[in-house]
Amino acid sequence: MKKIVILVAACFLAIAANAQIVSSSSNTYIKTGDSGFSALWLSYMPTTFKTSYNGSSHSESGYNTFALGYTHAAPMSAAPILIEYGAFAEYTTKTEKSHGASSTVSLIGAKVPVSAMYAFPLSDNVTLYPYAGVNARFYVIGKETYKYEGDSESYNIFDDEEGDGIRRFALGYQIGVKAKVSGFFVGLGYEDMITSLDPDYTAKLNMINISVGIPF
Repeated sequence: MKKIVILVAACFLAIAANAQIVSSSSNTYIKTGDSGFSALWLSYMPTTFKTSYNGSSHSESGYNTFALGYTHAAPMSAAPILIEYGAFAEYTTKTEKSHGASSTVSLIGAKVPVSAMYAFPLSDNVTLYPYAGVNARFYVIGKETYKYEGDSESYNIFDDEEGDGIRRFALGYQIGVKAKVSGFFVGLGYEDMITSLDPDYTAKLNMINISVGIPF
């Protein structure tokens, strides 16, 4: 995560150094700059579940999140700054097996991200878009399923009596870099939660976002 943050910070510093040059010729930018985009995205996100309570913390990796969604990036006036917003459907899962038994956690929900990004053209065919922003997640389905010797039993993890009583809603943030290369997008980012999923202790999901996009 630190490497990604450092990479994005370096990109923003390089962009800031060139911002004066770009803004000093706004007419040229309007002709050659970024006019925004709309895109469909497919993301794979290795996910870690982190908890902390009374000074002790624990990280549980091995979760996988898959997302499919749409974003639109709109330019702000004549500057090469864009606001990107959209919506994604997400599926997070993890399965553990031991001594013939298995336990699977599944989460299905939606994410609404909003980010500020900077269009940084490297050539006619390559443009970088460093971004940072916030997001809101709402989980519709959450269950944990145990299987052993042909029998299975599922629990609703949002239910206080049946499961863990975790929250359905969480606020988070994202930071990363997207690139448009010959008409297609690729992206690498980091996402973390600001609010906790559990009402009694800190419980958050953080993700490395690896994505591809098709503009239209």
